[in-house]
Amino acid sequence: MAKSFLTALKSEVRISQSWASYLWDKLKDRLSKGSPHWHSTLTPLTNNVPSLADDYTDTLGVVIEKGEKLAQYSLQSDSTIYTTLNNRFYIGLAKSSSISIGPTQDQLHMVRSNVPFVLTQQGKTHQLELKSAGLQQIKLYSPDELVFEGSDVKTTYDAQTHMYTITRYGDLTTISFTKKAK
Repeated sequence: MAKSFLTALKSEVRISQSWASYLWDKLKDRLSKGSPHWHSTLTPLTNNVPSLADDYTDTLGVVIEKGEKLAQYSLQSDSTIYTTLNNRFYIGLAKSSSISIGPTQDQLHMVRSNVPFVLTQQGKTHQLELKSAGLQQIKLYSPDELVFEGSDVKTTYDAQTHMYTITRYGDLTTISFTKKAK
């Protein structure tokens, strides 16, 4: 826990948008009525995070409070970990990530994790590399049912919310999963 505190206290986030994209968004706002057009890039600046943070250096999370003006609109991101709760958009910044106003994309993504991770895909198989030992718990959303490999993984599935909770205790590991065949 101390490692994640170091990251939170010593990191900074740069919010950026190019003038061209700003002007393009404003033009779209004038031409089309309805939802506003906006997007930006969040970049984690972790140069000041001490080496004691180890693998937790890339685990910075931020929250965007949408406020009254944007409360009715959905935010989306290309980050691998995000969620929306109580009019707040939470996003994990392992690397630069874009955010924008737009319809929610129904795609696989992490909702929370108590350990650093790397999520990759090779063909139809996803690889979830857990980068810290001990109690490991991850929650992920998937519009499709999934099949997990490995016997030391406890998986619970909430069909109503399409959420998987993966719990494990042990050393570093990689969990593989694929979309369930229909």
